[in-house]
Amino acid sequence: MLYKSGLDELAAHIDEMDELNLLSSKPSELYDDIPIRVLRSLNCRVGATLVSDDKRRKFIKELNKKFPDVFDDKLNDAQCRYVMYLVKGDLTLGETGRLFRSRKPALARVWTRSLFDLFMEREKHRKTKEELCKIFSKIDPIYEKYIRKMNNPDDDYNIKQLKFYLGKNRKEYDLRIQRSNRKRDYDWQERGSEYYVRYRLF
Repeated sequence: MLYKSGLDELAAHIDEMDELNLLSSKPSELYDDIPIRVLRSLNCRVGATLVSDDKRRKFIKELNKKFPDVFDDKLNDAQCRYVMYLVKGDLTLGETGRLFRSRKPALARVWTRSLFDLFMEREKHRKTKEELCKIFSKIDPIYEKYIRKMNNPDDDYNIKQLKFYLGKNRKEYDLRIQRSNRKRDYDWQERGSEYYVRYRLF
């Protein structure tokens, strides 16, 4: 039945299914009523794994209802692997759909596992940057601009420095700056009718 419907990869890996309804008369019934259009989109090795689990099948059905364009064309292994990663990440339906939409074109050019792993490393780095931007922008927006510009191998060291001085040990270094400012020459401070320059913490 699956082979006749053009779902050769799903047929080849049907043994991965957690439940198999042998009374099914059409492919959709085998996969808890996932539309045939969606099954054709997921007809690849990793796609078969994606729909082999009951929880993921339910998520795919809901994703199709809210973001039907996600399944407009055939997905490759990398795209299906990324969907699986998003589903396991406990994201909301909306977050999953929006993230996948934005990454789908880039993943269309990823045809090997090593390229996918490289893609995911970049994704993790991007996610880390976003989280840091949220944290440090509350201290001063200048840190957010600085973090967003980070794109070279030294960035990890710089990020560790920011976490060390502005996160874990911030109170300690705030006190040190306060003590240091008390010893400075206050003649260096300036005040005008529309501005002032003085020593202070961030």
